[in-house]
Amino acid sequence: MHRFDGKTDDERKVWHSYMRIARDRVIASGAVPSATRRPEICNQKLVWDKKAREAVQTIVFAAFILEARLKRVLNEMGRPPRKLDGLNNVLTNFWRALSTVKKIGREDACAPPPEWSQIEAQLNELRQLRNLMAHGNLSEVARRLRSQDAQKKARELYNAVMKAILLVNLGTGYETKSPKDAWQYFAPLLMLD
Repeated sequence: MHRFDGKTDDERKVWHSYMRIARDRVIASGAVPSATRRPEICNQKLVWDKKAREAVQTIVFAAFILEARLKRVLNEMGRPPRKLDGLNNVLTNFWRALSTVKKIGREDACAPPPEWSQIEAQLNELRQLRNLMAHGNLSEVARRLRSQDAQKKARELYNAVMKAILLVNLGTGYETKSPKDAWQYFAPLLMLD
């Protein structure tokens, strides 16, 4: 028997959760008057709970934030990425592309601050999860999000992106405050326990 929504219960759970997320977002936007809403086509028994669905959205949007910010910085610093470069290439080549560019208002070259190495693994994990979601690897998404608290993982990855933004600002000279003051200014963006 053919199952387009997945071969395993785990795969079907991811698929039906994606469907529910998309449907909920359309309804929340007000784009569909309540009188014209169709009954749900996703199997409610196979949908992740609301917290897990929100965690998936957080992960996806954190990846969007990271890619958009890195591309914008590369463009502003005169090293635009290739048109079709996505998060994989941009993240992998970001500091290499800026290594010969002078920091804003300074003579030294752009370079990752030492703290970059502390978040690099999380940024790569975000990239991998985003790719798994975008390319329909439902069983691996289910495995990775089942093996840990999805909300906690989403918060960790979001915080890594916020830290990356600050570190990029420091490493390019865009941030003119001292690192200590910059971290204090940026702290409210972090979602801590």
